[in-house]
Amino acid sequence: MKRQFVKLNKNATIPERATEHSAGYDIAASETVTIQPDEIKMVSTGLAVQLGHDEVLKLYDRSSNPVKRGIALINSVGIIDSDYYPNEFKGLFMNISKEPVTIAENWRSCWLAWWSSGRSSNWFSYRSWYWYSNWCSNWRNGW
Repeated sequence: MKRQFVKLNKNATIPERATEHSAGYDIAASETVTIQPDEIKMVSTGLAVQLGHDEVLKLYDRSSNPVKRGIALINSVGIIDSDYYPNEFKGLFMNISKEPVTIAENWRSCWLAWWSSGRSSNWFSYRSWYWYSNWCSNWRNGW
């Protein structure tokens, strides 16, 4: 399957890389949401994504959100599985400031990157297990 974004509403913005060498894609909110202090809210992207069978999409917080804007992607990294399509993926944000925070429509609220889930590769699974088992052995033996 070809990797692509699908707009689910007219306010959605197809993600783009900010620069040629950007690691991921900026994701914009498709609605305006005000989040009260210590409140958690889902923020709509208005997007669904088609992925390859062994791909996963990871939704990350923008580094400026907590300090400059007083919000944080509450689950640290959102995971969108390849079989989640055609459902909309959303950001789950918490207001960590003492004032209400408004996320405006088309405001770049988070970013995403593609990853291989490794399901189609036994090498990945073996390497992960091998590294973990060696790390545990070394730790138990005092390095």
